[in-house]
Amino acid sequence: MNKLWSFFALFILVMGFLMLYRNPTLIPEGFPYVAETFSSGQLIGKTNLSNISFIDKTLENGLIFAHQQGDERLAGIDESLGSGVCAADFNNDGWTDLFLVNGSGHTRYYGKAYWWQISQGNVLFLNENGHDFKNVTSESGLDKQIWGMGCLASDFDNDGDIDLFVTGKDINLLYRNNGKGRFSEVTQESGIVNGFWSTSAAAADFNRDGLLDIYVGNFISFNKGTKTFEANSQFTGEKKNTFDASLYQAQANKLYLNLGGLKFKDITAEAGVIDSEGRTLDVSWQDMNQDGLPDLLITNDRGSGSNTSYLNKGNNKFESGGQALGLHSALGNRGIASGDLDNDGDVDFIIASSMGENTIALVNQQSSDGKTFYKDRAREIGIGANQYLNLSGWTPIVQDFNNDGHNDVFLASGLLEPDPDTTKVSQGQHKQLLLNNHEGYYSDITKLVGNGLMDNQSARGVVAADFDNDGDIDLYVSHNNDLGQYLVNVTPRQHWIGLKLVGTKSNKDAIGAQVQLISAHGKQMKSVVSGEGFLSDSDKRIIFGLGDLSAIDRLIVKWPSGQEQTIKVSAIDRYWLIEEGRDYPHDLPHSQAGGGIKKLISLKFGIENAGVRLAYLNTLAASKPGDNDWQELQIASEDSDANVRHAVIQIASRYKSTQGLSLLVHGLEDVEAENVLAAIAGLKTYEDEASIRWLLRGFSHQSSAVRIALADCFAFFFQEEEAVVHRKYLAVSYLIRLLDDPVPQVRIAAASALANAERYRGIHSLQEHISDPDPDVRAEVVRSLGLIRQAQVLPKLKSLLFDQAQPPNVIANVFIALKRLGDADALKLLNVYVMAQDEFHTLDMEKRLDVFANIFAQEDDVAVFDVEQLRKIAHAVFANGVATSIGPNNLAKNWIKIWKSLPDKAGEHWLDNQTHSPRAEIRLLAFKAVSLQPDYYLSRAWNDQDITIKQWALSKMLKGKYTLSTEDYSAIINTPELRSTALQIWSEIGFHDQSSKLIEALLKRYGQEGRAELGSDIAITKMSPDRETARLDALKMICFSNKEDLLDFCPLVLFSENSVGHREIVTNILHDQSRSLAIRQAVLSRYNEDFDQNAINELYALTQVKKEVLRNAALQKLFSLDTDSLIDLADKIANNESEEADIRFQAIDFLMSRGRSSAREILYR
Repeated sequence: MNKLWSFFALFILVMGFLMLYRNPTLIPEGFPYVAETFSSGQLIGKTNLSNISFIDKTLENGLIFAHQQGDERLAGIDESLGSGVCAADFNNDGWTDLFLVNGSGHTRYYGKAYWWQISQGNVLFLNENGHDFKNVTSESGLDKQIWGMGCLASDFDNDGDIDLFVTGKDINLLYRNNGKGRFSEVTQESGIVNGFWSTSAAAADFNRDGLLDIYVGNFISFNKGTKTFEANSQFTGEKKNTFDASLYQAQANKLYLNLGGLKFKDITAEAGVIDSEGRTLDVSWQDMNQDGLPDLLITNDRGSGSNTSYLNKGNNKFESGGQALGLHSALGNRGIASGDLDNDGDVDFIIASSMGENTIALVNQQSSDGKTFYKDRAREIGIGANQYLNLSGWTPIVQDFNNDGHNDVFLASGLLEPDPDTTKVSQGQHKQLLLNNHEGYYSDITKLVGNGLMDNQSARGVVAADFDNDGDIDLYVSHNNDLGQYLVNVTPRQHWIGLKLVGTKSNKDAIGAQVQLISAHGKQMKSVVSGEGFLSDSDKRIIFGLGDLSAIDRLIVKWPSGQEQTIKVSAIDRYWLIEEGRDYPHDLPHSQAGGGIKKLISLKFGIENAGVRLAYLNTLAASKPGDNDWQELQIASEDSDANVRHAVIQIASRYKSTQGLSLLVHGLEDVEAENVLAAIAGLKTYEDEASIRWLLRGFSHQSSAVRIALADCFAFFFQEEEAVVHRKYLAVSYLIRLLDDPVPQVRIAAASALANAERYRGIHSLQEHISDPDPDVRAEVVRSLGLIRQAQVLPKLKSLLFDQAQPPNVIANVFIALKRLGDADALKLLNVYVMAQDEFHTLDMEKRLDVFANIFAQEDDVAVFDVEQLRKIAHAVFANGVATSIGPNNLAKNWIKIWKSLPDKAGEHWLDNQTHSPRAEIRLLAFKAVSLQPDYYLSRAWNDQDITIKQWALSKMLKGKYTLSTEDYSAIINTPELRSTALQIWSEIGFHDQSSKLIEALLKRYGQEGRAELGSDIAITKMSPDRETARLDALKMICFSNKEDLLDFCPLVLFSENSVGHREIVTNILHDQSRSLAIRQAVLSRYNEDFDQNAINELYALTQVKKEVLRNAALQKLFSLDTDSLIDLADKIANNESEEADIRFQAIDFLMSRGRSSAREILYR
């Protein structure tokens, strides 16, 4: 019987496994479709990924714009919903420009602006040949400030240039383009009705009269503080109600019929498209039933309404089509994108969804009776999956990003609610890129595409356009209350063809046109669409990816007017202008420009030498760089030599500017960690909100030094109240993750930064890391918990005191943390601990003293205790008889630390005793610790027998410029360790004593050993009776010697005073090529006009000697002098092409410093 039950149980287990395998169980309730089983081809295709790559060039291309709406904290959906962006060629120069919608700036909770606040309205950036974008808002006429939401860019009056419709909260604006990007507002006379909260809009010629009509989606009647449908009676719930659109009354949408001349008529009610319960977020015009007329697809937020569609029946009438077409959904959706997802030649849709719901992929299908309907196949084709349910999508984009002939999908996401760490910014999420693998399946390649897509920012609108005219699709993403993002497509090139359609009978923009491309690979279909994407409108040009095809067969254009046209083109990899009714396309200018800046700096000579390029950059940086200089620096930031790139970073750090900021964020992605560290240091000084996105990326850098530097950078921002006021706290979550870093020093830096942040959210993670395996990490975690000042951690901290396995630095930090957290028993516990009383009676003295000494080692942190109270504890322990003898080394060391921090008579007496210790290590610590009679103890240390103690004393004396005796110098000369110490310090601070005593000591050491050992050509049988002559003879003996250890002292004594005899010796050494090169170089490095007024002539003479190895160094020295007498020499050398490049640079720099700015032109000849 047992065997039967076992067999039955096994059978149930196997069947259950099979059922799980065949039917995924993680599909949330409410999903109508279960994913189909993948074919092997689909599964294999998932790993066959093309190399798509995007680079974030927002700052590099001058797109300095951050959406602003709200106050110190986001208080409602009206502040976190916006905003959108439009991409179009507003000045008709062949380059796609950007119009960015802004909010009304910083506002109070109820919408009134602070009197002192300056807000920026909507912004127009003109594209300057794909290199940069220029802000021309003030001269464009588009500078009116509103509570902006979205925009629509189309030629509404068919005059050949792009007009603008801007949606907003309570007001919409219509602008006429007067030509060349100059606009006039015509809202009042246009017939556009205000007073609604409008979101997205889309244009189409739904009645085929050649004029673009506008459908405007409206949202909700919203005022903070008004009563709503109750969602949660608790305070925190009520706060969240302001972000829940379903609790507010929906507003009806508007359909405006274009009457011509930018005059519109509201025909919403008579057309039957009012959608009064919708809470609309996006609208799209598409011919969904393939009858040749544009229909409406509308997505709505959660509420009493649902997504819907209206079928165009002609004669300005529409009927609901959502249920019949399979488009009806009440789950709450956002942006719409259309495109052919399965390459079957018809239009499919991607619809973004809120968090907890999958992105929808509505695939166009035919029923058995030939009718069109749409089926959500998101899960079947990889666009929807459980792992994506956390994404709160806003704008999808359907485009062929790698030009392989198959559309891919991009999704921009972000939450409405404020970020928990910085409530001025909406909570961010990463973007998503899904690659079409040609087998009907989409693979998530987001992590492979570039760092820019992994940034956690709260995206809203997105536009797709070929901004640099290189034949692939770039993206611009708007972020709520944050800097936007310009993502340049740098995917390896494949063939392509671009089209700009111009209607004649149809509307000028050809919106609604469908183009079919016929090639050896089959057919592709694309449409000209308007207003797709949440609050946004993309460029109307079409790009077909061709992969490896070198030619196409033909193009078939179906115009909105109903006309069909077949076009043949003679070449690919360019843009073509196709006009309705004309069978011959025009090759557009700029199509081959590629948009990239030149990749070689303008320098003409020596450019192949990295040292020359480095010198060139230093020339540029001699004064504040101009626009051309910044462009040169930008090119140099891509240099193959790490030192050149490092120089760019240093220059950018020195001169604060938007161009410098761009170069520094570029430096964060340098392959050399040292350059990344330099960029972090530069950005730390900038304290710029715009840099945070790039700094946050660095937390995943492979170099632990970089991760530490970033943690320290944000620790600085946290500490400085006015530094990066809002976005610095976005680093909190990154720092929390760093607590699990494999490198202990990184964990320490993260804990320290979290302490400076003083954010409650860090407490839980810090508490978890009290048990970190590294004791230094544990100590820093304890310190951080104390600094955050949340009393709830007190029990956890106190428990560590009774863990005898905890090291002294951890316990010391516990006592400091207890005191900082206001624990009334902290001092009493410390006294009991150190005195080994009560629960701590078993602790040995070494451990207790180590803890007490470690408290003083915490520098500023020890200040939480009263010093007199600590002194009482110290005396109590000391009087207890534990320090009557030196005891073990550690005991003595700890008492030295304690008495050094608590100087008093008893402590000084004990420290004096330790300076007589038989152990040199203890004596050295004691000498360093005594504070009374420093000269006395320094003298004793200098006379100590231990060489380490003597070196310490010598260092103190030399840096303190003490007067030494001849015997002292003899000791230095005769002892290699002391000589090395002295020479190092003198090289740093100079020689400040009387040279005669040093010379005398040198003579004592070397003079008695005779000329043979010295190798000197100066015969000294006895010193001259004339003191000055004798001293000079001795100086010659030293400087003309062949002994290297004697020559080390030559520059010190030679330049210790300025006299005729000293100068003669100097010039002798400089001009005598038989002398040691090392001594000649050392003398030349110190030689200047202060020492010798004739220095210019001497140096000039040195430069005129053939094959003089010091010539270049002498020229460099000359060009460092402040005199006009060298202008002719500098001009001659600067123009001499046979001179070495670095010397020519020195000459040019000199000429420029003398006011000869034209000398810089020599660099470019």
